[in-house]
Amino acid sequence: REFGYGVFIVESISRLGRSIKVCVDVIFDLHDRGWRFVSRKDGVDTETPLWPGMVAMMSSFAETENQQKAEMVRRGRRNAFARGQGVGNIPLHYKKVPMDSDDPDSPLMDVIREEFKANIQEYFARIAAGQTIPEVNRWANTLPDKLGRAEGWELDDGIRMLTNTRYMGRVQDGKTVRVLIRSTGHRIQVPNEGEDIRQRLDPNQAFVSQELWQAANDAIARRRHPSGPRKIRHPREGKNRSRGMWPSGALYWMSPLVGLVDD
Repeated sequence: REFGYGVFIVESISRLGRSIKVCVDVIFDLHDRGWRFVSRKDGVDTETPLWPGMVAMMSSFAETENQQKAEMVRRGRRNAFARGQGVGNIPLHYKKVPMDSDDPDSPLMDVIREEFKANIQEYFARIAAGQTIPEVNRWANTLPDKLGRAEGWELDDGIRMLTNTRYMGRVQDGKTVRVLIRSTGHRIQVPNEGEDIRQRLDPNQAFVSQELWQAANDAIARRRHPSGPRKIRHPREGKNRSRGMWPSGALYWMSPLVGLVDD
């Protein structure tokens, strides 16, 4: 508009946004500001009398098309996962190789990186033997390759590796799903439903045995709760019910005169 133009041109409404609310809000906001909106492919022009209906219709088509593409990608991912292919990004300590070694153009699958196998097994064994994660991390940071993590190992890094079932050969897919938030038009990751999570056993992705993996995780659980799961008692179960602490941490004191009413 600084150069004398007040026209906002797009190739199609689907390039502007993929939800009805976002497209309608943007186009109506431009119109309120005095701009002219033009979509070349859809034939939408805010200088024509029927442009509000065209905007609503074409933006609904764009959202429907986006949902259909997402479902197609999801089905393809599920089918690839069922066939044993590697889906998603390459995890740490893994690499992608062709499923058919004689055909380099064949689908790819995830396999372990053998150079890390011995040290990862020792990592799990140290945890199962009773060492803490910071102690084992200090040992891992002294290794020449630092177990593939150049910046070093922290507490969260060790917990993620120890609790990841992939390291014992149980691969999961579909733990999260992208959900459209209509108020913003963004898609966020939320936990998936139980029946939509696929699992398979893949020996090519197992660093440790299931027994060693379970022993390491049991050791972590015992260290978190040495005497078993903590039982939370109501603060007023004791003998003195007139004072104590609420579960929120706030102190309370009940006056002995509470409940007495003069006739």
